[in-house]
Amino acid sequence: MSTVFSVSAFTQQAKTLLEVNFSSLSIEGEIASLTYHRSGHLYFTLKDPQSRLNCVMWRSLVSQMSVRLEEGMMVIVRGSVSLYAPQGSYQFQAKTIRPSGEGALSLAFEALKHSLEQRGYFDRARKRTLPPFPKRIALITAKESAGLSDMLHIIKKRWSLLEVIVLDTPVQGEGSAKMIAHTLRYANSLEVDVVVVARGGGSLEDLWAFNEVCVAEALFEMKHPTISAVGHEKDRLISDLVADVRGATPTEAMEILLPDKQHYLREIAEKKERFFQLMQQKLHHHREQIISLKAQLKQSSPQRGYEEKLQKVASEKRGFYHIATSLLTLKREQILSMRMRLEERMSGVIVQKLQKREDLVERLQEAKRQRISRGESYRLFSQTKEIALEELKEGEAFFLVDAQGKKRMKVVCVERL
Repeated sequence: MSTVFSVSAFTQQAKTLLEVNFSSLSIEGEIASLTYHRSGHLYFTLKDPQSRLNCVMWRSLVSQMSVRLEEGMMVIVRGSVSLYAPQGSYQFQAKTIRPSGEGALSLAFEALKHSLEQRGYFDRARKRTLPPFPKRIALITAKESAGLSDMLHIIKKRWSLLEVIVLDTPVQGEGSAKMIAHTLRYANSLEVDVVVVARGGGSLEDLWAFNEVCVAEALFEMKHPTISAVGHEKDRLISDLVADVRGATPTEAMEILLPDKQHYLREIAEKKERFFQLMQQKLHHHREQIISLKAQLKQSSPQRGYEEKLQKVASEKRGFYHIATSLLTLKREQILSMRMRLEERMSGVIVQKLQKREDLVERLQEAKRQRISRGESYRLFSQTKEIALEELKEGEAFFLVDAQGKKRMKVVCVERL
């Protein structure tokens, strides 16, 4: 037997199935039965030739819409399905609504442009100039995009003395406008000189995130100078109108923002060349003045005094050379004398050492002969090892043991006979 549901149980199960399986989807259709309620909520019907769907957008989301809806407008609505149990009816709760098709998008663009223009978002008086030599910039774009690659290439080519902060942000698709606005507000808190929001080209629908009110408001609130570089030359977006400067492409934005190092290198080279030319002219002028003054001096006949001064300088020069030569000779003789005295002293010391060595050897030999003649003998030890006389080396300490006892001795010199 099949299960029997109560109305409430069935409605609850239907509600659960609908809200779980259709929690986030997009639906395209035509606007009908449009009502901007005094409460701020928006009520409308989304229809196509076969069906109709009741829709609602709550006040908090209505205030964020970039366009004002009209009857008959084709739109794409993103949201979720909900079921109101007391009446057993379901409706679509819209989160975002955007026009569908190029024509509708163009109408929505013009409507938003007019609204923001009335609020002063495009006023030239509030536009800020870009710094001539930025040191730190923020780039708001998708990290893997071609637009970012183009910008980084131009930065490296034109002005690499720059710190770049890349703020990875989705620039297309569902929710991208809110993410761009959020990233702009984050960039506003950073210590940067300029903020650039950019992406490459695409269809008007692809670029639509930059036409949303939330992006326009975030750009309008920026305290830093801003550049909008979205799409191609032909594309004209709300972000271009609100930002302080528009770059037709990401590449052009960098060319507008950054000085060209090649230009300044050429300018430095030109100034250097002009400086050298000026110095050459100055030197030539002063040289000509000196020649002229010398000629005037010669004509006024101070020649005698001049010659006397030359003679005095020559005499002093000779005196200086004579004194210097004498001093050098004296010092040389003193050094030779000191060397001779040192050699004589060293020779005396060496002779004394040799004499002492010979005396010691003679005494050892004499003592040996005497002991041998008396039938006595001796033994030599290095530490605990007995050694022969021939094994002794210069500077070595040893013990001599004979009938009179043990004596500590040291070899001063060894001479082989």
